[in-house]
Amino acid sequence: MDYEKSIPFSGNTEKAFDIALSILMPNSFAVIRKDDKSIELAGPGGFMNTNQNPLIGVSQITISGYANELSIKADFGGVRSLMKYLIVFIISMTLFFLVLFGIMFSKKIDTRLLFLIILAPTAPWIVLIPIMGKFIKSKTAKALDSILNNMAALGKS
Repeated sequence: MDYEKSIPFSGNTEKAFDIALSILMPNSFAVIRKDDKSIELAGPGGFMNTNQNPLIGVSQITISGYANELSIKADFGGVRSLMKYLIVFIISMTLFFLVLFGIMFSKKIDTRLLFLIILAPTAPWIVLIPIMGKFIKSKTAKALDSILNNMAALGKS
């Protein structure tokens, strides 16, 4: 699991679970399992840009209410799939530039300069992709923190 957090809770777990379901189900989460102590949901798992709801970064979530505490465990599969997509896209773009500029300029300019021209647009992504990944994970974790805090506040008896 990529995210785990627990907070003290002395309220109605069923009401707290209903709060979580009312937040997650409209965001395309599907209930896998539900009992009186926990809920397990599968997320939509399809990030396509950074402007989407950060909860979409969660591929699986388990919410539990045990021994006077609420806990959430989540897997950030949607975030990982976006990062993999970006890596494949940048590698594909680099190969495309290699072929395109290789054909167009191979006889006209020096090979080392040609490689610099090809790598110039893609080189910043080596740094940007990990930064984006940390940013998106942070936003997703904050959204889960908010759900947990809302569950605790609204689930009190």
